[in-house]
Amino acid sequence: MARAAILGMIGAAAALHIPNHPATPYIARNGFAVLPRPAQVTAALVDETRAHILRRLDLLRETARRKHGSDCDLRFHEVASRQPHRFDVRACDEVEGPGWKELEAAVLETATDVLPRLSSTKPPRITAAGCVISEPGCAPQHYHADGPHPDAAGLYNCFVPLVDVPAEGDGTAFWIGSHMDEKLARAAAAKRLDGLNLDDIEVAPAVDAGNLLFFDYRVVHRGLAAHDRVRPVAYFTISTRDDDVKDDWNWSGERLLDGPEDLRPEGSQG
Repeated sequence: MARAAILGMIGAAAALHIPNHPATPYIARNGFAVLPRPAQVTAALVDETRAHILRRLDLLRETARRKHGSDCDLRFHEVASRQPHRFDVRACDEVEGPGWKELEAAVLETATDVLPRLSSTKPPRITAAGCVISEPGCAPQHYHADGPHPDAAGLYNCFVPLVDVPAEGDGTAFWIGSHMDEKLARAAAAKRLDGLNLDDIEVAPAVDAGNLLFFDYRVVHRGLAAHDRVRPVAYFTISTRDDDVKDDWNWSGERLLDGPEDLRPEGSQG
């Protein structure tokens, strides 16, 4: 694909570096691409990360019940549940267990090889990370983009499922090419797309555990319903821009954990 075409698709007047990688034009055209699991992301690392994240969510929910009487509708610095049975656990020192740094390094290395750069001075870098955990009973999300259009140009997410996700199953569905249409992003934000039949343009790709699903921050997408299992997906937000962008769209500043008693599960000693 020609350089000019890729520039038009990512919404940039100029990209200082367009990698010679087969996935690059696919991301530019469709807004997303699935890449195979990097060699350093072993099955054991995936299993370890999944167990660690689920323990962290248990701690956060126990703390919310103890302090606030409920673990529903959580909106804190460390965790958010923007709909029932779907939890977003933000990365922090406690989340970053033994395998997290290796996973993060693999994502960043691949991002450097794949994503167009809009920065003249900075390499691609991870600006936020965490894990979304969907539980049985979780309904499909509303169609949405992760950041406002066009302000989020040059930002990408990388999803790393910690369980195998089948095609058209309980993963993430994308509106192909929607990152290039500001009207679609506004319609999604106003929830005017919900209820439409998008079968012909919506794609929910298969993503095996440990594979990397890169997508443009502006692409319209939604998490699908979780019926009979817990589905944890690690995510990493990657900036290819000169400026430092802080995601103030999705998080509260109020902290849930604020003392030593909050750093261990309910009923534990010492």
